[in-house]
Amino acid sequence: MRSRNRGRWITPFRFIMVTGLGILGAVAWKMDLLPFQVSSAPTGALHEQETADKSSGKTTVQPEEYKEPVLEEATILAQSEPPAEELSDGDDNQRLFRKSEVEMPRVYTRTLNGAIVEAETSVDPLFAETEPPAQFKGAARPVEPQPEPTAAMPEPNAPAKLNPPEGIKRASNPVIKTAKHASFKEEIGGEAAKQAVPDLIAIDELISQRKIIEAHKRLSKIYWDQPEVYPVIKSRIEETARMIYFAPQPHFMKPYEIEPGDQLRKVAQQYGITWEYLAKLNQIDPKRIRPGQKLKVIKGPFHVFVDLSDFTLTVHSHGYFVKRYTIGTGKDHSTPTGKFVVKDKLVDPTYYGPDGVIANDDPTNPLGERWIDIGDSYGIHGTIDPASIGKAESKGCVRMQNDDVAEVYDLLGVGSEVVIRP
Repeated sequence: MRSRNRGRWITPFRFIMVTGLGILGAVAWKMDLLPFQVSSAPTGALHEQETADKSSGKTTVQPEEYKEPVLEEATILAQSEPPAEELSDGDDNQRLFRKSEVEMPRVYTRTLNGAIVEAETSVDPLFAETEPPAQFKGAARPVEPQPEPTAAMPEPNAPAKLNPPEGIKRASNPVIKTAKHASFKEEIGGEAAKQAVPDLIAIDELISQRKIIEAHKRLSKIYWDQPEVYPVIKSRIEETARMIYFAPQPHFMKPYEIEPGDQLRKVAQQYGITWEYLAKLNQIDPKRIRPGQKLKVIKGPFHVFVDLSDFTLTVHSHGYFVKRYTIGTGKDHSTPTGKFVVKDKLVDPTYYGPDGVIANDDPTNPLGERWIDIGDSYGIHGTIDPASIGKAESKGCVRMQNDDVAEVYDLLGVGSEVVIRP
């Protein structure tokens, strides 16, 4: 009985046990609960991404790795700016398009007998004409290094009064007076000028900020200290002087308000100027001023500096440049030098000389229309010989063009100082 039961391997109990274990194993394999790998083991980050995507229910396509294309040397050179030797010799050294450079498309047409032939093509006139492209303009111009001059910075605490020098030290080299658009180097000339270049950028900034008085103060200092650079600052200093001394606007002092009973002569005396100048500055008729009218005023007086070496007369006020004129002087160094004072002024003067007396209305009167007496029979006057201006041809007096001497006459008053230097 016992031996017979040993021969029976499959019993109901064993069948149930094996079937249960199989089901449990299948469930464990499906849920990755087995402690060992049944299939081939996956490796790398790609599998990790796939596993994460499977767990989240997403399907991700991994892009291929981007590789930077490598340009050949010929391609790089083709994209670069053309060298100088490949450009044409035009006025601006620019590259030109030519008709041969335009690639024409092939156009076909059908003839009357049905044959297809290539048609003739022509270049658009806009491309046929040589035309420099903008990107090549000046591309091949070599950059020449320019030496940076040492700038002479203006003194920040310059005195309010700029006195003209007793004598002007001339430049070692002659001043080259050039056209308006001449280079800075050509205009100033001389080593002394290059060693002390005025700070015109700072002055231009002051002018743009409407700080006219400060700009004119710096320009006036340059005018007296560096006379050789006058051609460089000429346009700036003349414009700032015009705004201050010859234009009715803007005001640089508190305007004077006309009161009942005022006369222009009395108002002018309060500021040390002439009533003629005050009338012209405000562009008014001195006989028609009215109470409440506001006048532009300037603190005078005006003085004169005469430089016989370059035939110039400069009007200034407390050292500030007002205007510069060209003059004629005495031949054989007959014009006196030193400090003088205006003693008298005359309109349409009568001439008294060694050749006799010439009436004021006589066209041969050599004094012109104005006479500014500085003593000892010397003076500043007009002329009937405009060609003598800029030359030493007078008998010792300072000659000026009639329009110029009329301006100086209105600026100077009795007591104004006149300095004449050789």
